[in-house]
Amino acid sequence: MTMLLEITHDTHYSYDPSVEIAQHFAHLKPASMASQQVLQSAIEVSPKPAWTEENVDNFGNVCTFFFAPE
Repeated sequence: MTMLLEITHDTHYSYDPSVEIAQHFAHLKPASMASQQVLQSAIEVSPKPAWTEENVDNFGNVCTFFFAPE
């Protein structure tokens, strides 16, 4: 049986007082495994981060770290 899913997730941050540096660690991408195949996934950050890095943890989860100076 094949099932296609599309998931959209929005997260908004607002800081008071303003911050000069915003560092985030996100677990938002699904993991490919025997029971599911990820065809496409993307994380879009606005404003564009100064630096982004993705890694896979010990459990197969995709971890995205991004750094956005304000």
